Amino acid sequence: MKFMSKFLLMSLMLFTFISAQSVEITVNGKTKKIKTIKLEKITFLSLSDLATKFSLKLNKSKENVKFDLTATSKSVAKFTAKNPNVIVTKDKKNKTYKMTKSAVKKGSDLYIPVAGSKDALSAAFEDKYSYKFPKDESIGKDTDKKEEKDTSSTVKKEDPTKDEDDDTDVKSTKKTVVKKATYEVKSNGLLARFTYTGEANGIKHSIKENGNKYISITIANSDITLKNIEKTFKSGPVKEVKGRVRKGTGELMIHLTNDYSSYEVKRIKSKKEIQVLVYSKTETSDTPVKKKMTGNSM
Repeated sequence: MKFMSKFLLMSLMLFTFISAQSVEITVNGKTKKIKTIKLEKITFLSLSDLATKFSLKLNKSKENVKFDLTATSKSVAKFTAKNPNVIVTKDKKNKTYKMTKSAVKKGSDLYIPVAGSKDALSAAFEDKYSYKFPKDESIGKDTDKKEEKDTSSTVKKEDPTKDEDDDTDVKSTKKTVVKKATYEVKSNGLLARFTYTGEANGIKHSIKENGNKYISITIANSDITLKNIEKTFKSGPVKEVKGRVRKGTGELMIHLTNDYSSYEVKRIKSKKEIQVLVYSKTETSDTPVKKKMTGNSM
């Protein structure tokens, strides 16, 4: 009977933790329970509840899309709905951190992955705030970087089984050719789609600076039909898109403006597309740049 009583008590405690949907976070020596929700087995914390419990300043845009959390007098963490990137501003310098999941908007609140936001929050709060995240596996192992389903009514839903962003290369000697590109300018950035033939193996991307800042995307054993992909833009985070081929390696160069915030690269193998999302700092609408895509960022 004693064993059964203890078992029932432990079960009740576990149920209380799950149903309460909260997580304990210690900040500057003070521990508070922060409201959370679970989406696809990943735990997200309420940014509004975090700000309220620790008396932090939280500014929201009119559309409840952009959320600026003031950590210290000189530090702000900037979150955007449906975007995994966090811009931490300290002493007027910006640095972008990528969470394991995109921030999720629920009503007037924004939810961010608990474990996935640790680096950004730690950078923003520095020594004044110390975050101790629980070791619970449902929180501590948020390593799956697949994007959430986009439920925006402005975006056409697609069959998730047809779009696979898989960075696993397939053995092939067939040369890749980037044949054309299409560009969609949105209120918060640019979506570029590069159509290719072959397997597009050995894709690498990074930010480079050579007089000006640009996103460099290289593809091994490839060629580029330059006249079909090169383009200039009058506004937004991208100034122009250029291309070149050196020693059998094709390179897409996306030159950036001061309005640039962050970027993502995806290979959609079923569509033979390389999709590049370039985000702007001056987002004014809750309409996302990206259409629904599944899979891992490359």
